[in-house]
Amino acid sequence: FAGVGKIQLPDLLVEVDAQTRFSWILLGRPPHSEQELVILYAALIALGSDMTASDLARMTLGLSADAVGEMMKRIEARGTLPEANLHVLDSFRALPIAQLWGAGIEASADMMSLDATRYHWAARQDPRRQTPAIGTYTHILDQWAILHDQPIILNKRQAGAAIEGALRHEQVELDRVAVDTHGFTHFAMAIAKMVGFDLCPRLAQLSDRKLYLPRGLAVPISLKPIVRETVSSRAISKGWDPLQRIAASVKLGWCSATYVLDRFGSAAHGELAFKAGDAFGRLLRTRYLATYLGNSEFRASIHALLSQGEAVHTLQRAIHSGPIGSKRGRTPEQMAAISSALTLLTNAVMTWNASRIGEVRATAADAFPDHHVRHIAPIAHAHINMRGVLTFNVTRFWGRLGNAGNGAAQLARAG
Repeated sequence: FAGVGKIQLPDLLVEVDAQTRFSWILLGRPPHSEQELVILYAALIALGSDMTASDLARMTLGLSADAVGEMMKRIEARGTLPEANLHVLDSFRALPIAQLWGAGIEASADMMSLDATRYHWAARQDPRRQTPAIGTYTHILDQWAILHDQPIILNKRQAGAAIEGALRHEQVELDRVAVDTHGFTHFAMAIAKMVGFDLCPRLAQLSDRKLYLPRGLAVPISLKPIVRETVSSRAISKGWDPLQRIAASVKLGWCSATYVLDRFGSAAHGELAFKAGDAFGRLLRTRYLATYLGNSEFRASIHALLSQGEAVHTLQRAIHSGPIGSKRGRTPEQMAAISSALTLLTNAVMTWNASRIGEVRATAADAFPDHHVRHIAPIAHAHINMRGVLTFNVTRFWGRLGNAGNGAAQLARAG
């Protein structure tokens, strides 16, 4: 990181935008002027951090709070932040160094709480910090980049959000998603398996967990204390057809996984589909625990994925270090914009870090072998100044960012 050097957040955003042109997606066209780009960057920072439009106007010369506020509303209304984030994600994954961090087919899913005022409609009490907060649920690839984000309500089961985020993109087909106990139910494990990936929970109170098996199997005496023969094969057979229809609806996007998991929760015990999904999920959990407990490499990979997620949340907290004000996030669309803007800023920081790490490594490949670089994460932020006077040097990259001559055609290809 001595070779990576220090940088201001505005310069970092301009460099990443010159590489990915995410500003074209947010505006819906190439920018008309350098001033418009500066306003866009300021609005993006205001959306994805704890700073307001007035804060950005005071920190950036030549900007008014009204201009930043109007651009924030425009970004929220267009709803293109997820698409812009995918452009940054594609650029990150195209870097050669990203292949050292993972294959890009595994991810972790977890929630990070953002402090909020208690008067906010979506705020709930955070049980850890005992403060009102709103959650943003992120799917983080084994390559470190954030694949998907969504705002959620605290203190609710997150299994539906874990499945939904793993499905709603075309860049990656995930084989495995690691979650904590809040992102797991037996029914969720069944749905996840049926739509094409494995839900891998790190379960709390593991010493009290049992292995569920169908009735009538010959169980070794040594395993009987931890085995419960409670899985009904008949329930799976009778409810298999409606369970398949539910899984197909989730897979094809006819209904969200969040709705399905709420609909077929603990209150749906009498439903055939729930009985089949719950029984099938218990068998899947038994198979998963056998691998988890018996294969130390597999167990370590699950823990590593979840640790990566927590590490990325540390970077996100450095960007969004304060509470969400009472005048922000008043609608689901505004909350989605806050979550996606934070994701875009986080991925931009990791893309710049990864690019610079690759450049430093290229100058001295022998000094940085693969097995060392594999353990150098792109989440460092102490060398990035995210506060103070903000100066956006757009002129240096205007030839690429403001290329209006062939901008429409390039934007169409990018979209």
